[in-house]
Order: sequence, then structure tokens, then C-alpha cells
Amino acid sequence: MAIPARGLLSRLVTQDVNDPESMFTITMWDDRESVEEWEASRDYREVFLASVKPFIVGSQSVSLCEVKVASLDGLLASLQPAN
Repeated sequence: MAIPARGLLSRLVTQDVNDPESMFTITMWDDRESVEEWEASRDYREVFLASVKPFIVGSQSVSLCEVKVASLDGLLASLQPAN
């Protein structure tokens, strides 16, 4: 993304393996305030949304989630059966 946003750490764009027309964008932020600032900004409304609007057909949603596991190692370990 070429538009700078305070607090944006990374972005992943994924494609559904069963429906190539569906995609998901996952962003990582420093804090919730940064997300709220970005969504309230002129750049978000007038530049970002305007640039992706032609590619959005059907539904769109935004969900805010809290990270419960800070590393993939921890996530993988939590999925292992207990001995």
C-alpha cells in the first residue's frame, strides 16, 4: 500500500482456495487508535476506498480482532494434542 498510515505494521492479502473470486485482507496495527484514525481519514475514504471499489462485488465487512497468540510457534504449540 502506497498510502502511509500511522501504526500500520503489515498487510496480508489472501485468496480463498475454493473461491478464487473471494479474497481477505488482514492488517496488523500498533493499536486500535491507529485503525480508527486510518478509517476516519480522508485518504481512507477518498483514495483507498475509491481505488478498491471497482473490484468489490457483493458483500464487504470489517472486523477488529485482538491478537491472543503473539508468535506462530505459540499458535502451533497450542494446536498440538496434550500428552
